[in-house]
Amino acid sequence: MKNQDNNYEYWFEKGDHDIATAELIFDHKGFMDTTAFHVHQAVEKYLKGFLVFNNYDFPLIHNLPLLLKECSKFNQNIIDYMEECEKINVYYIESRYPNDIPQNYSRTEINKAIEMAKFIIKYIKNIIRKNI
Repeated sequence: MKNQDNNYEYWFEKGDHDIATAELIFDHKGFMDTTAFHVHQAVEKYLKGFLVFNNYDFPLIHNLPLLLKECSKFNQNIIDYMEECEKINVYYIESRYPNDIPQNYSRTEINKAIEMAKFIIKYIKNIIRKNI
């Protein structure tokens, strides 16, 4: 992405807003599809922030597995989160647009997604701390 904000901390701050919003909606028994979307957004922003930290112009995509592969160019172990990214990735489109089959995510599923996102976020923060 050309002319992107090269401040990874800004990306992380926005990701923190998304995960906090997801938790707030979840805790107040709000809409699970909206919660799922914010979970996806939090992970996406952390992956993109990680790429910004590494001075890498990320592609204009929202696909978490592809972003994770780009991140693995700078940290091979991050690829261990591929399964989590694949699970969370479905929330980007499915949670935002109506389709033939309504998406009714259970609270259990979304709680697991929030936890997965928080593990990914923690991992990325730890990588950054070690490289500053």
